[in-house]
Amino acid sequence: MVGVMETGPWYWCLTHERVEANGERDDPTNSLGPYDSPEAAGHWQARRDERDEAWQAVDDAWNDEDDRDQDRDDGR
Repeated sequence: MVGVMETGPWYWCLTHERVEANGERDDPTNSLGPYDSPEAAGHWQARRDERDEAWQAVDDAWNDEDDRDQDRDDGR
């Protein structure tokens, strides 16, 4: 559990599935971070999902452009 007086950096512990302050970590090789706040550490999945969606949109746009270029090369 996050201590009242703990300061960052903060991590998401994959072993315990909770936010941990730097001084509370007992499995540092199995954690994500550092994060600036406990809230940021706790919302790592939402941030990852947002990034994945943005990257997928860029990939989709890139692939659509490649398809249009290939259609022009094929004389369509």
